[in-house]
Amino acid sequence: MIELRRNLTKERLAKGEVVTATMGPMSADLVEHFGPVGIDALWFEAEHGPVDFGNIPNLTRACDLWNITSI
Repeated sequence: MIELRRNLTKERLAKGEVVTATMGPMSADLVEHFGPVGIDALWFEAEHGPVDFGNIPNLTRACDLWNITSI
């Protein structure tokens, strides 16, 4: 059985720690730019923005490479 990776953002919030989340990157390439900066979470706005079911897999995979929580 496959295990889900730990949600570091959720763990930090549960400890009462501060997390950094931002909204807006609309491509996997932009997500890769946020990786080294230390962002904890990225919010992908799919209701009012250009994110759709076609690019969510690449966005979340890019987040996984940097241990960024995708929201």
